[in-house]
Amino acid sequence: IACGCGVAWLLAGAPVRAHELHGYLTLVSDYVFRGASQSNEDPTVQAGVDYLHPSGVFAGAFVARTEFPENSFGSSPGSIELDAYLGYSHAAGRDWSWDVAALRYDFPGSTGFDYSYSELAANLHFRDVLRLGATVSDDAGASNASGWTAEVELRQSLGDRFQLSGSLGHYEFERTDWSDYLYWDVGVSATAGRFTFDVRYFDTDSDEAGFAGPELTRGRLVGSISVGF
Repeated sequence: IACGCGVAWLLAGAPVRAHELHGYLTLVSDYVFRGASQSNEDPTVQAGVDYLHPSGVFAGAFVARTEFPENSFGSSPGSIELDAYLGYSHAAGRDWSWDVAALRYDFPGSTGFDYSYSELAANLHFRDVLRLGATVSDDAGASNASGWTAEVELRQSLGDRFQLSGSLGHYEFERTDWSDYLYWDVGVSATAGRFTFDVRYFDTDSDEAGFAGPELTRGRLVGSISVGF
């Protein structure tokens, strides 16, 4: 379930037994990534594809239409986000698994400034119930300085078709003029054949998140419809 949260949700929880290739297309009322809107609170479209190898190696790509308010610097990330990732997952006993990955966030239409950056990510999973994750980057959010995140995510199935889930994260930057912050979400998803419907509330503990101002970080209710293939 994409839920408009970027690529982090795609990281595999355990190695698979056969080659798997999956894709998805999502229409979302607001693309929110780590508590901040990436579409200026407007609806947008996302798509992605991911491949999992029997060895536990996985890779994929994600694309989304973005929109950001004008700023006083005259720079812009542009209207397209294109991400790619490569990683490895492995089981650790019957109930636990872990994965590591390298991620690249690219904004090919950016002007006045290079908004692209890379991250390393790691996750620890307990069944399909709990995920503990962290990322680190030497150019966090294209800040020209290091930063890291820590996240915890919980999921609870509500029958065969419904799921309750939520996450809490902390984003910290080395740059003193960028604001560290907490971000969280909680929501319910439902599946019907190849379609997934999700309603989710996002919020942060600060009016500013990195370089994003209050118009992008305030609490919001987001709905999405995804179709997988």
